[in-house]
Amino acid sequence: MSDKKLLLWDIDGTLISISYLGGEIFDRAFLRALDVKPPQRVNMSGKTDPQIVAEYLEMLNFDTSEFEAMTAEVLECLRLELAVAKEEVAKIGSPKENAEQILQYFSGSDDVIQSVLTGNIVENAKLKLNIFALDKYIDFECGAFGSDHIDRKELVGVAFERVEAKHDIAPDPRSTWIIGDSPNDFACAAASGLRCILVATGRFGFEELSRLGADLVCENLSDKEILNLIET
Repeated sequence: MSDKKLLLWDIDGTLISISYLGGEIFDRAFLRALDVKPPQRVNMSGKTDPQIVAEYLEMLNFDTSEFEAMTAEVLECLRLELAVAKEEVAKIGSPKENAEQILQYFSGSDDVIQSVLTGNIVENAKLKLNIFALDKYIDFECGAFGSDHIDRKELVGVAFERVEAKHDIAPDPRSTWIIGDSPNDFACAAASGLRCILVATGRFGFEELSRLGADLVCENLSDKEILNLIET
């Protein structure tokens, strides 16, 4: 086991916000791919893009035998629609408070590998962070993405394999941190015995997140306890 710490950041709601555009871009992707708009929004927090697409396909009563092909088509259109909306995202969205500062801090540490574990497909994860100039702090080659698996809990193994392939080290679950904003982030960490920090900067409040059992729950990324806990 390596003594390096591995930080796996969630993106939406944790590092950045793109407001209503998160759901809007899915609507545009469905219109482009299948010429239909979902009648209502699903709860997207902490879910992978393929999972969100599957929930929409069920809502729209498509034949399950067509889900695989339709999901691939919608995800490709999701990539295209985010690229088209890049300037709109930059205008409407923003980094979360202290996101750049904390990413910059850990990116300068020789004892830390810093990447993402996100429900976004890989292209959209990179673009979203690039829009807000946060991508330079992330080792994407060690990350795991919604395009890797529909089940978020499976992404931990993907990230571990990539860390080992690049750095020739086996990450220690006890020194691996998932940092997110939703119960699904905590469930992902708990399923693999990882450490977890939750921030109440997304759809879930401090009290609700505090009941889950994470190592630390904070109002936002400015809480100094984040640095203290990870560096302990």
